[in-house]
Amino acid sequence: MIAQYRLKDRYGIDPSNVDTWKLKVDFGLDEKIVEEYENMRDGNGIIKLTLSLDFKLLKDLKDEIGDLKEDKELLDLLSKRNSSILAHGLEPIDEKTAKRFYEKVLEIARRSIKDFNKKIEWSEFPKL
Repeated sequence: MIAQYRLKDRYGIDPSNVDTWKLKVDFGLDEKIVEEYENMRDGNGIIKLTLSLDFKLLKDLKDEIGDLKEDKELLDLLSKRNSSILAHGLEPIDEKTAKRFYEKVLEIARRSIKDFNKKIEWSEFPKL
């Protein structure tokens, strides 16, 4: 979700309906790269990005978090999460892995989202 937020917030790109004209004109992406995204259109003519493609587009835009797609620790943690009951699988996830995944996501969020800590404070349930 962080990659999607970054695309929307920083670049005004909707990852569920990518506008290739914007990629070409507003961001000056190479014609070959734009064509790659054009070839991703579904039967309705819409380009919907997966998590991996969100990071690919960020990398194509030369965004600092675009390289996270190649972060081996993050990929390993995502794989464990995806296989777990927390996501798509049935495998239990151990506490150490869950805590490290949480820390990694917080680290990425702090780098990616402006005023992240303030937004976290605003989202806390009020204490009476």
